Amino acid sequence: MIKRRTLTVVAAVCAAGLSAASGSSASAVSASSGVPSGSDSAPASDSTSVPGTDLNAGANSWTTAVGDNGDVTGAHSVSGQIHGFVWHGGTLVDLPPGANQDYSIANAVNAGGDVVGTGGNYGFGYVHAYEWKGGSPNGTDFGALYGNSFANAVNTAGEIAGQSQTSLSVTVGALLNSGVPTVLPDLGGSYTAPMYLNDAGTAAGYSLTPSGDQHAVVWIGGKLTDLGIGTAAGLNAQGQVLVASAQGKGTPFLWTNGVETTFGTGVQTVTGLNNAGQVVGTFLPAGSTTAHGFVWQNGQLTDLGAAFFPTAVNNVGQVLGNTAADSYGLGVVWYQGQVTTLAPTSGQYSEPEQLNDNGLVAGIVQGTQDATVWQLPAVSGAALQKRGG
Repeated sequence: MIKRRTLTVVAAVCAAGLSAASGSSASAVSASSGVPSGSDSAPASDSTSVPGTDLNAGANSWTTAVGDNGDVTGAHSVSGQIHGFVWHGGTLVDLPPGANQDYSIANAVNAGGDVVGTGGNYGFGYVHAYEWKGGSPNGTDFGALYGNSFANAVNTAGEIAGQSQTSLSVTVGALLNSGVPTVLPDLGGSYTAPMYLNDAGTAAGYSLTPSGDQHAVVWIGGKLTDLGIGTAAGLNAQGQVLVASAQGKGTPFLWTNGVETTFGTGVQTVTGLNNAGQVVGTFLPAGSTTAHGFVWQNGQLTDLGAAFFPTAVNNVGQVLGNTAADSYGLGVVWYQGQVTTLAPTSGQYSEPEQLNDNGLVAGIVQGTQDATVWQLPAVSGAALQKRGG
């Protein structure tokens, strides 16, 4: 399952030691009977370590997505300006902004290597949705559409989920096919954001109500379904939507064709969903003051221990996380009771954020802010059967 970095940086550019859980400490209980009581004792240390590879994108670079074909997208600083990039197999291709634009950011990539993102201008403050077909440096500027426009996700067919401003105060969601936008229905508020898109054309994200409440929403065949208070935190190939709390309200749950399933008492955050319906996040065990990571599937919650903060899970069942909630820790991957450390290429901290089904991890090294990848060892063929369609 691909995880993207949330690009709050777009607004900014427009305006101007280790301890981790091992299998010996994991426990599983039924969600209906509550979560394990747990303890605050330190879990066992990791069993292996994987070195990182610097993408040579330079300082002040970061990753945004990793595709199952091995493409890694992101942005880096080029002569004082921000440019998007796509990296594959040791080669980095710069994705420059278009004519009369000052910056570009690559946000997502599909299985065919098509990259989508944004390009904009500092002086005029505009942002346009952009596509670099096949990762070519010669991108396509989709223009303003109805105002400023953004491209957030792209599926295998090349359909793009994004947004466009219809006025200075209203942003709508849209799907683009061959550059032609279709505005998505919303809840009547000032802001709507489709952030996820699967190969069936189902999109998920959030929409504000007229009163300003944030609701998770899913669009199936262009039809809107309101999932209630929250925001979409994941969408899989089967159309399941992971819903996280928002604005300090709501309880996390998994939505499956109209059925809501919660994860048990104490769950605080949900951060990843795969095609097998596995969910990862953090919870507070009964009697504990320290959050633990967890992986949940079919009513069973497995405690990954303290000092493990999950950020993503792929379709093999590998759980990506960090040893510190504030990212000033080390990247770690849990798989079938074993924990692998993602060693920084320089400095003290690694912050991995994306993980594909082939075990390629992408993120940054804190301090030098260098875009970095880590390649996990191959898993057995039997594990690959967990992948969904």
